[in-house]
Amino acid sequence: MRKADAPAPGWFPDPLNRTSLRWWDGGDWTDHRRAMPSTAEVTSYALEQQELSAAGSAAVGGFIPASRAAFDQIDTGQIIEEVRAATRDELDRAAGELTRHADAAVRSFSPLISSYTNKAFRWLRVALALAVIVLVAWFVFRVFLDATLLDWIGDRIDNFTDNLNDDGNGLGAISSSG
Repeated sequence: MRKADAPAPGWFPDPLNRTSLRWWDGGDWTDHRRAMPSTAEVTSYALEQQELSAAGSAAVGGFIPASRAAFDQIDTGQIIEEVRAATRDELDRAAGELTRHADAAVRSFSPLISSYTNKAFRWLRVALALAVIVLVAWFVFRVFLDATLLDWIGDRIDNFTDNLNDDGNGLGAISSSG
């Protein structure tokens, strides 16, 4: 809770036990408790405060009213509500800060799956490119091989038919060569 919204530190009636005082440190209740002041303590404190104010010093040490009746008039419910309101404001502020930091953290992190899928897609693209290159090379090789093979076969057939035509007897050339 912000200190500007909280009551000043001092002794206040204990919200759990109205017969004693509890120390409020300005931000939260402490475990320090004490009995309600006697009339003599209140009178002594009032005299000290008068002397201090006459000397020009500010009072330090917390809230103590001038009489025991003033303690009975303090509305602990009102103090508790003030503390609750300040706490709610601080919780709302802290929740806003947490949300802002969480949003910034979410935006700054990339999920691990994206780095792995990026690697997988990169390897897939490389493999696909290699497959395309190999396929194109195979087709070029097959076309070249087919063309040269067909040319070779065509040349052999041409040579064979030329030899047949030179002999004049096509069947004799086949049987004599075989």
